[in-house]
Amino acid sequence: MKSTALIILFLFCIATPARGQGDTSDPLIRYGGRSAQLTIYQISDRTLEIRLEPIHSAGGALPMFAEPELPAGYSRDEVWSGRAIMDPVRGKLGSLHVELLRSPLRIIFRRDDGSIIQELSWPDNTGWIHFRTEAPVFGPISDTTRMDLRGSTFFQSDNSNPCESPADGSGVVTHWLTGADGWSLFVYHPAGSKNRFDLSGEFGIFQPDEQMLSDPLVLLVSIREEPDGAYSTATCRCGWLDCFLEASEEVRPENR
Repeated sequence: MKSTALIILFLFCIATPARGQGDTSDPLIRYGGRSAQLTIYQISDRTLEIRLEPIHSAGGALPMFAEPELPAGYSRDEVWSGRAIMDPVRGKLGSLHVELLRSPLRIIFRRDDGSIIQELSWPDNTGWIHFRTEAPVFGPISDTTRMDLRGSTFFQSDNSNPCESPADGSGVVTHWLTGADGWSLFVYHPAGSKNRFDLSGEFGIFQPDEQMLSDPLVLLVSIREEPDGAYSTATCRCGWLDCFLEASEEVRPENR
């Protein structure tokens, strides 16, 4: 079980700007050109689920969506939810610091020393996610080969078996990416071969299928205190989400 201390530490607090220095930019959260609701869940001591749900114009309802079914031993605890960020929002999960900023929407993950592990941002109305790629980036692989994906562009795999490599032998199965500097990013929804990853520039970009921008965006982000390079999917048996959590956790659910 997650420790009570960690859950308490992750209670988010509002940081009040100095008088006269408040941010006058638009506080509304947006995704793909629409107003949206952002919800953050704690899945484990090192993994968060981030959900951006476009708000329907009629009545402000959220789209219907079957949330990810978590493997046995994991739970989903909501730690923040809102449709606007009035002031910077900061929280702590163990030694991991999380910060929410607006205009553009940014989610920043830091270590105790203030160094940034990963930063997710939505700089425009396309729904594209920008993320840091300063260290080598790997896809999950089923052998010992490590291939830095930076400099490449590719579409998300339709492969439903996390233990299979693509037929072309590339070893890349792009349901999630792992940075050698301590992060993993799993795109749960939308899924499909029309989603595109672009790692050819100074930062990475996930480009969701524009036909699915009215659907919720669901990401899982896992942070490791000690970076250890790429993961292997060789022991995964039960599907992509199970595989990601198994690979991301040092301690299995039954042993927590």
